[in-house]
Amino acid sequence: MKSKIISNVKRLFQAMPALKHKQQLESVNADLQFRLEEVKAANETAIKLLKGVKSKNAELEKAVERLRIITNVCMTVASTVDTDELLKSIISMTAELADVKKGTIYLKQYGKPSLTFNYTYGAGAQAFGDISSDISSVYSEFMASGDSKIIDGRGIDVKKHYGINNSAVWVPLKLKGLVIGFMLLEDKIDGTFFLKDELDLLTTLSNQVVVAIENAWLYEKVKTNYFSTIHSLVNALEANDRYTKGHSERVRYLSLELGKFIGLDNRELEVLEHAAVLHDIGKIGIATTVLHKEGTLTVDEYGVIKTHPLIGDQILGPINTLEGVRTTILQHHERYDGKGYPHGVSGEEISIMARILSVIDSFDAMITERPYRKVLSQSKAKEELKLGAGSQFDPDIVNAFLNMLEAKEEALLFTAGYSL
Repeated sequence: MKSKIISNVKRLFQAMPALKHKQQLESVNADLQFRLEEVKAANETAIKLLKGVKSKNAELEKAVERLRIITNVCMTVASTVDTDELLKSIISMTAELADVKKGTIYLKQYGKPSLTFNYTYGAGAQAFGDISSDISSVYSEFMASGDSKIIDGRGIDVKKHYGINNSAVWVPLKLKGLVIGFMLLEDKIDGTFFLKDELDLLTTLSNQVVVAIENAWLYEKVKTNYFSTIHSLVNALEANDRYTKGHSERVRYLSLELGKFIGLDNRELEVLEHAAVLHDIGKIGIATTVLHKEGTLTVDEYGVIKTHPLIGDQILGPINTLEGVRTTILQHHERYDGKGYPHGVSGEEISIMARILSVIDSFDAMITERPYRKVLSQSKAKEELKLGAGSQFDPDIVNAFLNMLEAKEEALLFTAGYSL
């Protein structure tokens, strides 16, 4: 009996390490399970944080993109003085900022036709004309109140009344308390509705827009008054010379037609038009005995005549915004081969407006009476232009002018004021 007890005790002692090991394993397993639960919870938290970070990043990217567009809008409105170009740029960039399918900017110009530009997603902005009749029937209450407003298009009646699909925002343009126009942005691309923070942003932006519009109007007024004065001087200059009377107006018309024919943009056409009218303004500083001399000029007299582009540049010097006009006037007697005056520049160093003006100025001089030679026929004048292509004139400009004449010569010359 004793030996049996001793044997059981021995087996018990022998089993104790295994039992202890088992208990240790169970403890480790329990700890591992706990750690796994912790890791799982941490992973879930990390996933939530990652989603939050992605959401914040998306919001940040959207905010950065908005800031970029706002910066571009502000830079554009600060540097653009042409009202049409200004409105076109504003509605295009504002529609991009608001992420909409359609946009309209309307401007009431007192004493002039109203301006409207419509923006369509994927097609940009185009002039639409005066829509004052539409304003009076649909948006008259907004124009009267002058308040910004979100138009919620969830109701069918609202959709029909305003012609929208989901949502729109109305932002008035107010100058000194007077509503002079509006921006209307419609139908967000993602199908969502406008929020108040977007309305606040667009309202703030509209304040910068109005400042730019006012600046454009002031610039236009100053420029108009200045050019009216200069045009009077040109008319006075030509009135005393039967040979050049009407020369600047004819050159202006044909230069503009050629500029349009070869695809100059609005800004280039504006520069070309003013330069064409004013290209001989420097002759005010030339003695009439030299200007009206019949027969061949002496070397000294020709040297005096060659100073008129420089004099014209000096006359226009005080107006900084006329830089392109001044350059065109300064270069209109330069030659394509570099043998012209006053600086002997050549090829594409000469502005395209000056190259156009050179061809038209010479053509007009050839087919009208001058004190130093007889009138050339139109066919002879064309031959002279061909002979001068590549030396005196830009050959591409000559070809374009001759092609334009071939297409509609009689109508062009008659409208320009030539006797056919």
